[in-house]
Amino acid sequence: MLTARLPGKPSADESQAVQIHMGLALGMFLSRLCEEKLSDICGQEMNLLLMKSLDALENCCFDTSLEYNTGCILGVGLVLSLMSHSSQMQSCVHVTALLRKLSAYLDDSGSQSRTFQEVLAYTLSCVC
Repeated sequence: MLTARLPGKPSADESQAVQIHMGLALGMFLSRLCEEKLSDICGQEMNLLLMKSLDALENCCFDTSLEYNTGCILGVGLVLSLMSHSSQMQSCVHVTALLRKLSAYLDDSGSQSRTFQEVLAYTLSCVC
């Protein structure tokens, strides 16, 4: 349900606040599931569902056509923060790749608002 209401999705709310909070809520939910190591307990099917949800959040995060995706950016930061403590090689590789992508996104954000740049910087600091 949370992925279906992310900014840019057909069922996304028209409200700026709701769009921002949907991305943040999904990130908080996924980070909590990562913290509980739910994919280890529930197996491959749960891991696939978590990765699909994270992929939707990441797509929202890096979609430059979206106006209210700062919640998605912050949500990605929360998930990556917990994934960075994982002992699974796949998680470490994913975190490293996204750190590079977020860093490049921040480097290229000169034309964006100061708030947007601060959100990106905060997200990077959560992961590092």
